[in-house]
Amino acid sequence: MKITLSIIFVKYSINLYNLSMKLNAHELVKLLLSKKGLKQKELAQMLSQKLDKPYSIGSLSQKLCRGTISYNEVALIADLLGFDIEFVDRKQGVD
Repeated sequence: MKITLSIIFVKYSINLYNLSMKLNAHELVKLLLSKKGLKQKELAQMLSQKLDKPYSIGSLSQKLCRGTISYNEVALIADLLGFDIEFVDRKQGVD
């Protein structure tokens, strides 16, 4: 079964499957930060506070650029920024 990953928030819905270009984790996090008017440095500080351990902008940037960021980290970032991750079956409602 294939699924569509959507990030949903108050007034916007971003359907990642239907975007004309494929977003990687780096582009996705940059898009979410842009929507919130934040910088990667601020996100790294938020992660440090939430995880109660140092989380540098360098390590965050490297994980994003290399594509080695875990789903759990992406889910935490989405939560910190006030986003929900929702998996939607594209074939839902189709007989």
